[in-house]
Amino acid sequence: MVTVIKTPLGEDRRERWERAMDWPLSIAPLIFLAAFAIPILNPEISDAAKEFARWVEWTTWGLFAVDYVVRLTLTRDRWPWVRRHVLDLLVVILPVLRPFRLLRLLTVLTSVQRQAGASLRGRVGIYLAGGSALIIFVGSLAMLDRERADPEANIKTFGDSVCWASSPT
Repeated sequence: MVTVIKTPLGEDRRERWERAMDWPLSIAPLIFLAAFAIPILNPEISDAAKEFARWVEWTTWGLFAVDYVVRLTLTRDRWPWVRRHVLDLLVVILPVLRPFRLLRLLTVLTSVQRQAGASLRGRVGIYLAGGSALIIFVGSLAMLDRERADPEANIKTFGDSVCWASSPT
């Protein structure tokens, strides 16, 4: 005898939405990060290219916002769902956190390589390494963007900013 577990219609639709959006929402942080990084790493690009990068950043934000609203709308018990998806809400509210959606891509990639993805220690290591690299990269970009124009600043290149971001003190 086969037991069929029925889910409310909205929950089924939400799960289908989540499956359909899995890859786009895994790739969108890469696109956002590139649009954020290119104008900082190459400040001599044209104004049109800088404007395009801003448009890409806003578009990826829109994708995250639409995804969050659709999933919330299709969820039956909304408050418990919101509490379980705080990071998703923070990604919509705080642009600096958008690159951390890349950690989701790391999860997808570990499922392809079963040995690292099967053990808790492997997953924790991947999240720790990926999260650390993202913090250093985004912190380096932010510091370079802030310091480059100051004539008295010590940080003038991306290499300088990576050294600053990865130093222990």
